[in-house]
Amino acid sequence: MQYSRKPTAIQLASRIVVAAMICLTTTWARTDEKNPVSRDDARIRDYKRKIAAVDQRVAAAEKAVRQATVDYKDQVDRKQRELQELLKDYQQRAASAKKAIGQLRKEQAGLAQALGEYQRAVKEKQKADSKRQQEAARRKSADNAKAKQESRRKQQTKQPETKRQKDASADRQKRAAAARAKQDAAQRKKEADAKRQRAQQAKHIAAAKAQRKKSTPGGDLQSKSQREAISKKAQESRNAHLKRFDTNRDGKVTKDEAKAVLAAEAKRRDAVRKAKDGERKKPTKGQPALPRTKKSVGSDRKSDAAQKKKAMKGQPALPRTKKPVGTDRKPDAAQKKKAAAEARKPPTRTKQAVPVDLQRLRALYERARKDDASAKRRLDTAKRAYDAAGGNKKTYKVDLERLRNNYERARKDAYTASRKLAEAQRAYQYANKKQAG
Repeated sequence: MQYSRKPTAIQLASRIVVAAMICLTTTWARTDEKNPVSRDDARIRDYKRKIAAVDQRVAAAEKAVRQATVDYKDQVDRKQRELQELLKDYQQRAASAKKAIGQLRKEQAGLAQALGEYQRAVKEKQKADSKRQQEAARRKSADNAKAKQESRRKQQTKQPETKRQKDASADRQKRAAAARAKQDAAQRKKEADAKRQRAQQAKHIAAAKAQRKKSTPGGDLQSKSQREAISKKAQESRNAHLKRFDTNRDGKVTKDEAKAVLAAEAKRRDAVRKAKDGERKKPTKGQPALPRTKKSVGSDRKSDAAQKKKAMKGQPALPRTKKPVGTDRKPDAAQKKKAAAEARKPPTRTKQAVPVDLQRLRALYERARKDDASAKRRLDTAKRAYDAAGGNKKTYKVDLERLRNNYERARKDAYTASRKLAEAQRAYQYANKKQAG
């Protein structure tokens, strides 16, 4: 049996020292944990670390702001340069367009002048040709007349002229003189018409030139007095318009005011017309009443009774006689119904034959044919435009809708024109057949 050795004193002392040191170290650690100064130091370090992080973020944000400002200035400068370039481009385009417009207007004026000169030359040539033809016809007629007179003179020298021959020759001379006078009058009228047409054309050309010069800058040819007269007339017409339609006198004319004024004027005109009709229908004193054109059966009876009463007014009253027995009976219900039916029956009218105007129907047919042809041309044009716009991908929806509406309207117009043409053709053929039969 083995027994453990007892520890020595040194071992016990060392053990006690170790235990004491362990206890001291544990107590020191606990005191450190419970010390508030150490905790505050850690918190301060945390705050300092957070403050440093915030400072870094603030610096980064300021750097981003500075970079954004620089970028914004660069973009503004670039946009301004682009706008300046666009402005210069647009100004150059406008200058070139104005130059082209000026050249085109000069060309237009030159073409108009050349056209006027050509038209005048053509008219002068036509006038000279017509004069030449008329002179040739006049010479020919004069030669024929001379030849006839010579032949007649030769015949007269051969045999004496009778009274009938003298009268016939006088009539022929009168007819020839009348024909010459008529021909001269027609020639004078033709020359006057040509002169008037030339004057009208010159007037139109002058007006077009004045309008063209007026449209160009600095081309107003009106004087100050003319402008003042025009403005005065315009102001007078405006004042008259306001005086007529401006009922509340506010200086403006609305649709409601215009409608109300027109309605009131129409009412006044109707009242005046009714009063005039009443005065026209009312007979004057001492004159008989004017006969009416359209009367019914009841009105005829009333007028006959009034005329009889008026005729009997100036005559002496006849003595009353006793009526025979049985004559004072009133008519029965059947007689009353028969008389009322006869009174309500309209008067018989004879159907008159309406003359057929063949020329008017032919003119209507020709007009309907022209309208139908123009409507078909418009339909073809609208259809081509709508198909071309539908096949183009760059066409806007609004333009496509407008072209479609134009096509539908043209189609309806073409259908209406074809119907009118069919009706006019049918009427003209019927009238022609009826007139031929």
